Parts: sequence; C-alpha cells; structure tokens
Amino acid sequence: IDTDPDDSSFRKAMLLSEGVLLHLDEAATPFTRIWCDFELYKALSDENQLLDVVALRKTAQGQTVPIVLSDGLLPGEPLSKKTKRESSFPLALLVKGMVARLEQGDCTVPVDKDRILECIGRDAAGNREAAVDIANRSLHAQLAVAAWPQALRRSLVTDIDPNHPDAISLPEVLACDSTMGTLSLSLANYLEVTDDDMAALSEGLPPNLHTLSLNFAGCTNITSEGLSLIAQGLPIRLRVLELTFTGCKQIDDEGVRSLARFLPRGLSELRLHFVNCYLIGDAGAAALAEALPTSVMKLQATFRGTALDRNFKTASEMRNAFGIKRSWLTRVMTSTSTLKSSSFSTSRSRIGT
Repeated sequence: IDTDPDDSSFRKAMLLSEGVLLHLDEAATPFTRIWCDFELYKALSDENQLLDVVALRKTAQGQTVPIVLSDGLLPGEPLSKKTKRESSFPLALLVKGMVARLEQGDCTVPVDKDRILECIGRDAAGNREAAVDIANRSLHAQLAVAAWPQALRRSLVTDIDPNHPDAISLPEVLACDSTMGTLSLSLANYLEVTDDDMAALSEGLPPNLHTLSLNFAGCTNITSEGLSLIAQGLPIRLRVLELTFTGCKQIDDEGVRSLARFLPRGLSELRLHFVNCYLIGDAGAAALAEALPTSVMKLQATFRGTALDRNFKTASEMRNAFGIKRSWLTRVMTSTSTLKSSSFSTSRSRIGT
C-alpha cells in the first residue's frame, strides 16, 4: 500500500462492520500474516468490535462442518448451548493461537509490515511493543476461555500443549489479560469439575473484570471448598456477578459464608443460584444477607430445594428476612466508598464462552 494502513479501503470497511470473522485453516495461517494480524489487532483494541473465529472439522460420519467461536451469545442462545457448540472446535488451532505473536506476521511487500507496525505504535503514543503486547494477551485470553471446557475434560487446563509440556497454562494465559472486562463461562453438568479445577479458574480470573458469570449447575463434585476458592479470587472491581451452583449438593452453609466474606464491595448487581443445594440452611443465607454490599441495587438469590427453601428478589427483602438493618452511618460510608471506587477506567469488554 502507498498510504497509512488506517486510511486503506479495507480498514474503512472494518469501521463500518460489527467486527471480524477469523477463518482458520488447518495450519492457522492467518496468525502468520501481518495484514490478518493487523485486523485482529484493530478488532481486539476496539471494545465495539466483535471477533468471531471459525474453523472446519470433520465429523464421525466424514462430513466437514464449520465450528464457530462467537464473541458473545448467538441470538436466542443460552450460555450452556454456546459452551456445547464450541466444545468441538479443534483444540490444536486454539493452542497455535495462544502462542501466536501478531508482530511476527509476514507479508509479500516488506514495507507494508513496517507501515502496519508504525500504525500500531501510534495507537500507544509511540510504544508499539506495549500496544502489540496488550493485543496479544487479549487474543490469547479469549482463546484460553474457548479452550477451557475441552481442556478440563482432558485434564489439560494447566498444561494444554502436549507437544510442549509445561509451556501453556490456561489460568496463567487468562490472568495476564488486563483488558478483559466481561467474562462468561459455563461448565454446567461437567461432572469432571472438582475443587482443584475451581482453584485453577480462581487463579486465572483477569484482574480488571467488571462483569463475571460462572455456571457450575450440576457439577456435583464441587464442595464448599471449591466455592470458597472461587470467592477468594473474585476481582475487587466487579460490578456485576452471577454464580450458578444449582444441584451442587456438597455445598453447605460454610461455603456460602465464605462467599459472603469475599464479595467485592462495589457490586451493583448480584445473582446467586443455589437451588437444590440441600445442605444450605438459614445460617449460610443469613451470613450472605448480612454481608451484602450496600451498593447492590439488583439482587436475585435462589434457595429453593435447600433447607431454607425460598428465593429473594431484592437485597432489602433478603436483609429483612433475617432482621438485618443498616445504620445511617454505614449507608453513608458505603455510598461514599462506592463513588470513589467507581472512578476506575472501564476495561475492554470481551465475552468469552
């Protein structure tokens, strides 16, 4: 090209689109081409741009079918269905993506690469290396989330690349993304999930998340220890939190108490589901009611099928059920603290799986 890449016709077309569809062949060739990497960089750097990934896979019947990793849910699709859909994406391609470096892409015309890297450097006030590193971490983390369910079933979460042992740990990859603002992950009905897996996920939660949704419904091997581990890893900047433990029958009051102790204080929306966790009773729910941050404006807490056997639709309803009252001083102090903490910079929102 003879012009700045930002002024090129394809870049102008990108600005008119909703996002990028990355089509990977068996060799994951796009990761090695600088123009493809430039498109990926621009998509990953813009919170308004979506990045979907598609690859072809052969079925047991010999048919070739497309498998899509979607940046968010498809229309009318629940999170559990998205997880199932993406679970057959070729794991080897995800691994190749997690070691790809956008700045290492090649091109037919060498000067094009120089111009592209100069363009990237301008986005970070001349610090090209920093800008590309942020984009690399964002790409790797998105692929790590997509790979998580498959890796869990194969016991590969902390060591996913069989050709290079100890080279790639999904928790480490995910935790390195400082730009991820939104994370949704469903492991519903994965009987393989244990407390050790909860520890790995807790260690991998990105530090600047503001919205987190985790679904462990039907994961009957999770105990209160696993819930406690997740609670201890909750990022302090969370504003929206949804945890689903429906049918996790080994979770008891102690697990709920632990969650109550580690709830981020700036939460504005909280949805907790403990349906059919029959070991949970008044003690756990009361501890949760007492620990609810006063910043919570929307609450849904479901305890049907537990010893408590009731649901709560608001924070005040839950507090009143256990006779918990807030003093005027507590409300004022919490409100002031919430205002101060809300000044954090909004990080890139990218829904995983």
